[in-house]
Amino acid sequence: MKENTLNKQLTVLIFLLLNCFVSCSEDDNMILKTVTINLTEAGTLPDKISSSNKNIITNLKIIGDINGTDLRFIREMAGKNVIGNGTSGNLSKLDLSKAWIVEGGEAYYHNKDNYYYSSNNQLGCYVFAHCSLTSINIPLSVTSIEDNALSYTSLENINIPSSVTSIGRCAFGYCDHLKSVNIPSSVTEIGEAAFRECDSLTSVNIPSSVTEIGEYAFQWCESLKNINIPSSVTEIKEATFSECKSLEKINIPSSVTEIEKYAFSDCSSLESIKIPSNVTKIGYNAFEGCKSLRAIYVYAEKVPILPYNSCAFEGCDSKKCKVYVPIGTYDAYSRSEFGYFENIVEFDASSFRNTIATAENQDTTHYVVNDKKEHTH
Repeated sequence: MKENTLNKQLTVLIFLLLNCFVSCSEDDNMILKTVTINLTEAGTLPDKISSSNKNIITNLKIIGDINGTDLRFIREMAGKNVIGNGTSGNLSKLDLSKAWIVEGGEAYYHNKDNYYYSSNNQLGCYVFAHCSLTSINIPLSVTSIEDNALSYTSLENINIPSSVTSIGRCAFGYCDHLKSVNIPSSVTEIGEAAFRECDSLTSVNIPSSVTEIGEYAFQWCESLKNINIPSSVTEIKEATFSECKSLEKINIPSSVTEIEKYAFSDCSSLESIKIPSNVTKIGYNAFEGCKSLRAIYVYAEKVPILPYNSCAFEGCDSKKCKVYVPIGTYDAYSRSEFGYFENIVEFDASSFRNTIATAENQDTTHYVVNDKKEHTH
């Protein structure tokens, strides 16, 4: 009996010792995985992290100046070398909020056409493209995010610091895990395809400081449901919101004068749209494939110019979608490309400025049309 009791106690003791050993090993490993580095001189990061630790660090924070040599090393830690080939690095979270990017050092990336070096206060072209990063804190001193800087990464959300004034071509393109983005009021330009094919992005707030949104900027953002366009924007460029299949509503501000080709093509969930009075041109296939459209409100007294056979509304439901045009303009609109629709109704635009039918409204939405109330379902 005593022997059995002793054996049980011994077994429990061994079990506890083994658990302690495993726990200590995990804690030791975590120490290696999370690292903060203070750099007193740019280009010295490779001297601070040993080759044995380089590939097991998952969280890295850097304080101080960094240049191309450091960025090249970070890329290797995050799964890509200087020519874009894979490495054994596992870095996923990078905090550069207290780092300063300066010129100098080696090229951090090169392809067959160019070598890319660091520049003062720029998150440079391709700097972390295709890397395994899920999170990054951009340096607070950065003024521009250059072309493809963070494209094809696994970022889930991003806070762009208030020092940034421009977002380059495809800067966040093809980040299919990106769910949210904060664009500060310092930004004036969103480049071509900047957020193209960010499949998980659901909403974006564009500040009034932005004066230009590039072509294809949000194309194929298939989860995007809501987006505001500020009154500082004057053109909706080619395919800017094309293939945003979850987009239910869009507010085009009165500052816009032109809606370019394919601007909203294949936004298959879009239910209504308001075309303000200053719009003078609508391009080829601008609203092609918007099959859920049920109401289009056109405020322009003069019919916007549409190219002959523009197919601007091809694929929209010509029977179910109703077009509202200013009083006295029915004949002009019916003879234009808007004549594709069977139901064109005149309305008093001056008393109808703030009414937009959306899925959020009641099932029956009321309108004042030619001094009488009309309703659609």
